[in-house]
Amino acid sequence: AHHLLDRLHLRNFKGNGIVIAGDTRYCRLDHVRVMSGDAEGYNLAGTNHILYDCVAGANLYAGFNISAGNIKLFGCKAFNNGQTSGSGFYVVGDRGSYFSCEAQDNYQNGFMLDGADNCIVFGLTADSNGRDTEWCSGLVIYNSNNNVINCGAFFDREASPTQEWGVHLTGTSTGNKTIYGSYSGNAGSAYYDESSGTNKHVT
Repeated sequence: AHHLLDRLHLRNFKGNGIVIAGDTRYCRLDHVRVMSGDAEGYNLAGTNHILYDCVAGANLYAGFNISAGNIKLFGCKAFNNGQTSGSGFYVVGDRGSYFSCEAQDNYQNGFMLDGADNCIVFGLTADSNGRDTEWCSGLVIYNSNNNVINCGAFFDREASPTQEWGVHLTGTSTGNKTIYGSYSGNAGSAYYDESSGTNKHVT
């Protein structure tokens, strides 16, 4: 199936905002806004979707819940999500590509890879997340392997920071590369690897 959603705005909805089922392929979402829902902003399964300039804001659960494989996101933003539970971006799908995305002021983690392998995350901005939960990070890599994180900015801009770590690797994560990031103002350390694997960090 090939579907295009362009300039769609959803607000104050019940349940998940945009849902793409697991048997769906090649959807395109451009300039979509999903705001103030009582569940997840986007729940994306299937494969080979493209999202451009899509926003999830103030949803009670994750802004973007991505189980889709081979997905591509360009310039997407998640802010003020996860007041009940969930990250700005929660990714379990493999082989995704994320370019110039932003996770800002989310209640829990900004961007989380959970069992997601072989993803590229380029130019991520993770700004002042963990608003309502301790020990949260700009980016979490959990049980995820062989991902490349390049040229990200991981910081907390507030006088009393809540984003504990800029980047946090945990679980069995291995083979990940975090390259040329910018880190400032985090409550704890910029980069914290407590995983059982071997990962590379280049400043």
